[in-house]
Amino acid sequence: GPVSMLVAQITSDGTLRGVAEWEGEVESGPLKEQFENGRLIITIDPGQGGDSYQGIVDLGDGGLAQALEGYFRQSERMETRLWLAANEEQAAGFLLQSSAEEREQDEDEDEDGWNRVVHLGSTITDQELLELPSQDLLRRLFHEEQVRLFDLEPISFRCTCTRERIEEILHEI
Repeated sequence: GPVSMLVAQITSDGTLRGVAEWEGEVESGPLKEQFENGRLIITIDPGQGGDSYQGIVDLGDGGLAQALEGYFRQSERMETRLWLAANEEQAAGFLLQSSAEEREQDEDEDEDGWNRVVHLGSTITDQELLELPSQDLLRRLFHEEQVRLFDLEPISFRCTCTRERIEEILHEI
């Protein structure tokens, strides 16, 4: 496809930056149409002398959401369901996760719990995902379930570039 590389760098400090490389015209539409034989590569660097590790999954026909679900299933051993939506102004996502330990514990109390919440989550629409506040969306989906909503953590753009790195890039051009 026209996009040869798309990188998102996210830190534990809540900073984010993105970089993309493409050739020709990139038309709006599903991300999977912008990549041919694309792969999702996730590299986690724990910092402070810890070893970094990497997981690689094919984008395939299912797109980014299914690729991320595959990554969590393979690399993190966590059942994951993910719904993504975007328009010209914003992007939104809805994530359900259950680790093997949580599923074993829940099976003693509620053997159908994971299947039930996934089924309820599958009723979400792109419009709801983009327009409803989190509390309203959770109430609509899980009004009979015990839900825990975490505090919002702000995300901000931050480039790791330095003046020297930018000057070096400009001199190469």
